[in-house]
Amino acid sequence: MKSLVAPRYRIRGSDFKALLPSWLFFDDLGAGCHVFWRSGDETRGLGEWQTAFAPEPRRVWHLLHNPSSNFRLFALSSFERLLEESQSHLASPSSLLESENYQICLRLLANHCAGNARCLQFRILARLADDPSRGFEEAFVSSVHEI
Repeated sequence: MKSLVAPRYRIRGSDFKALLPSWLFFDDLGAGCHVFWRSGDETRGLGEWQTAFAPEPRRVWHLLHNPSSNFRLFALSSFERLLEESQSHLASPSSLLESENYQICLRLLANHCAGNARCLQFRILARLADDPSRGFEEAFVSSVHEI
C-alpha cells in the first residue's frame, strides 16, 4: 500500500545554483552602434570626429534616477533605426534625407554639439558581420548639413 504523505526532500546549498540565471545570454549583447560627429564652418572646414552620446560613469543613484542614460539609449536606438532604414532596399538617398528618423537624428546631434558651428556631419559605426572579432566598421556617413 502506497503512502499518501508526500516524501520529504532535503534542500542543499548546491540546489540554489539552479535558481541563478545563466549570464551567457548577455555575452552577445553590447553597443549596437557608435555615433561620431564633426562640425565646422565654411572658412575652417570640418574638424575631427568626436564621439556622440558617450556613456557616463555609473553612480549609485543611477539605479533610481538616470535621465541622461535614458536619453542616450533613445538617441542610439534612433541611430540604429536610421541605419536599418538606410540599409533597406526601399530607401533611396533622397527619401532617406527626408525620412523622420534622419531628421530626428540630425536634430539630436545639432542639440548635442550646439556651439558656433555652422555645418554638421555624422557617421555611424556598427558591426556589419556576425563575427564579433571584426569589431565596428563604418556603416553610414551623412552628407554635410548646415545647422
